[in-house]
Amino acid sequence: MEQKDISKIGELLANSPLDEEIKKSIIENIDRLPEYAAQELLSLLQKENAQLERVSQILKEFEETQNENWEELGTQQQTQASKLVDQITTEIEDELVK
Repeated sequence: MEQKDISKIGELLANSPLDEEIKKSIIENIDRLPEYAAQELLSLLQKENAQLERVSQILKEFEETQNENWEELGTQQQTQASKLVDQITTEIEDELVK
């Protein structure tokens, strides 16, 4: 296996949620893996990384949407509260005028 592929596996393992003992074992034994197994490991780690990035993006989009929704809800509540205050004020003024 080429050094660049070994380095890439190391980078991907650093970002992987795999157990630290498993990562350590992979690193310690990477030079003993047959070429096909090392290439498959690299491919699987790349897929895992892509999936983790996608999950991260989905969560980020969800958070942004939630923040927008909370802001909109706050604005709607403020508008409703202002209308209610205006209505009560008008009713009190009408009572005072009678």
